[in-house]
Amino acid sequence: DASGVAVLLEIARSWQAAGYTPERSVLFAAWDAEEQGLFGSQHYVREPSFPLTRTVGMIQLDMVGLSVTGTLTIDAGEVSARQTTWSGDAAFDWSRTATDITGQLEASAEVYGVATQTAGRGLGSDHAPFLRVGVPAALLIWDDGAVPYYHTPADTLETLQPERLREVGLIVSHTATALASTAPELAEVLAEQVAAVRAGDAAALSASLDPDDPALLEAAPGWLASRPAALAASLSVEIDRMSVSRDPATVEVTATARAADHSSVSIGTVPLQWVRRDNRWRMTWPVA
Repeated sequence: DASGVAVLLEIARSWQAAGYTPERSVLFAAWDAEEQGLFGSQHYVREPSFPLTRTVGMIQLDMVGLSVTGTLTIDAGEVSARQTTWSGDAAFDWSRTATDITGQLEASAEVYGVATQTAGRGLGSDHAPFLRVGVPAALLIWDDGAVPYYHTPADTLETLQPERLREVGLIVSHTATALASTAPELAEVLAEQVAAVRAGDAAALSASLDPDDPALLEAAPGWLASRPAALAASLSVEIDRMSVSRDPATVEVTATARAADHSSVSIGTVPLQWVRRDNRWRMTWPVA
């Protein structure tokens, strides 16, 4: 799969050239012997360079250099949720090992105006071994693989479409930075918000909000003061889903707390919207 390897190498080169350092480690890997039985990716899953329990996602590139319809297929199989902690605060938990990887790839594709379709097979390429052990993984492939020259001697350099390579490279780079940098940054700010609510610290809560939204800044102290003390002090937030475009980002959270009698109180599932201000993510409201 020369097209996928070429895109992988170009993303790595462009990150280095830009001096970009992700918050989380990103492994650039090309798998051997896929056609013979996914031997390379299966070997990695058995002997990973980094623990699979801490691997938040995997993106597989296969046949990304040619398209007839201009539709990019995203195959993420059947992804099951697994608990993992993204913050040192036990009150804050990330409810799956990654963002919704399909949703993020779709959001990234929308940024660059690329049409997508989804498939749920989880077979036939090197994402499959990762899915089988519970790591969220997705395959990107143009036209669901129904492209000319597939497995023929006519599949040569001259048949490649540079724009298709570029589109996939932009989408994958955007998604990878969302998983590796934006998600940890948002998780950190959410943890700070939980701590502010627990402490009843209106100033700290306001510092996490959009400074360009005066109505929100005015309402926040009153909202915090109206929270029953027992509920505020025991607030726990679980992130269910995250999607990052250029700006804003959307995070869906489920909040719970404990009443004065120690019974659990479900506050509900709420979509939160975030904007970038002064090189930092800030919460804005409401979500349209």
